Amino acid sequence: MDVVLSGGLQYLLPKEAKGGKREDKENLVDVLKGRGYSFITTRDELLALESGKVWGAFAPDAMAYDIDRAKTAPTEPALAEMTGKAIELLSGGDKGRGKGFFLFVEGSKVDWAAHANDPAGLVYDLLAFDEAVYAALEFAKKDGNTLVVVVADHGTGGITIGTKEDKNYSQTDDDSVLVPMRRARVTGEGLEKLLAGDSSEQAIKDVLAREWGITDLSAAELKSIQETIAGKKQLQAVVGPMLSVRARLGWTTGGHTGADVFLFAYGPNRPTGLWENTDVGRAVAAAMGFDFESLNQRLFVEAGEGFAAVGLEARLDKSDPANLVLVVSKGAAQATLPLAKNLLILDGKTVELEGIVTYAEKLDKVFVPRQAIELAAAGL
Repeated sequence: MDVVLSGGLQYLLPKEAKGGKREDKENLVDVLKGRGYSFITTRDELLALESGKVWGAFAPDAMAYDIDRAKTAPTEPALAEMTGKAIELLSGGDKGRGKGFFLFVEGSKVDWAAHANDPAGLVYDLLAFDEAVYAALEFAKKDGNTLVVVVADHGTGGITIGTKEDKNYSQTDDDSVLVPMRRARVTGEGLEKLLAGDSSEQAIKDVLAREWGITDLSAAELKSIQETIAGKKQLQAVVGPMLSVRARLGWTTGGHTGADVFLFAYGPNRPTGLWENTDVGRAVAAAMGFDFESLNQRLFVEAGEGFAAVGLEARLDKSDPANLVLVVSKGAAQATLPLAKNLLILDGKTVELEGIVTYAEKLDKVFVPRQAIELAAAGL
């Protein structure tokens, strides 16, 4: 991977470092820098990049909703900015110019907002995703040989205009929905950050009036918000329905839905019509010149069988639960493969593999790239 832009900084740092959460004591920020990545944490740093590999971690955990950024995370870039810069770097690099590139862009918090039945988060992050799609399409139209596929893995929430509880459903018009929605300046998650643990009645009423235009909180709604804050629980799923009912929006669930999702595509050999979801992935793979069956045989070989076939023994060393290691041996000679990494250590030398050493915990089996088996067979 040459370009990674996301949140999740705390998962790159060990617990011993400020803000870190890793149990294995490894500082992956240092690892990334050692592998030639520019490591960045702000929008300004992103926009200033002109070339090279980059890893951006713009938030400790998840990045902010787009509508919240200005007030709660002003140093984070927008999804469209990340998309545009990623395309610029990938298409302008030597590999991109020679063979093209694959870029995956996710508008992930559309789903989160729908789980919470928060229409502000849903609408504004979907609009942010739409701007990212526009950036991709602009490049594809100029390039003339780029396939753009836009699809969801599932629906969430089952949002509807109107609800069976709304006695005025038959009189619902555009303004009934749009006026309350246009008053929303942040998401439910944004409200929680702005309240910052203050559960006083005045603070709650002030923030909801200012940020959502809600001035008629009921006693039950106020109590629900206060109890959620006092219990240090997430507020979004509590306040989201409060905005929804005022905008005459209904939801069928707080989970996933079974409806077909939309499929949009542009470019050469684009998929159109009704597709089985897994076939979309096969179409993308075909556009890049490979198939999953041969790729699986190359990158995911069951270690026990694979090494045994070339006369080697393999065992999983679990002595350090935070750093599992596959040990491959022939007599006294050994090679080691740390799990969740693409490294083979043999005779004091470390070789980077073309795939990851993967542990399927429920099967208690390790899978390795075939390259690892070939290298171990030659070196042991």
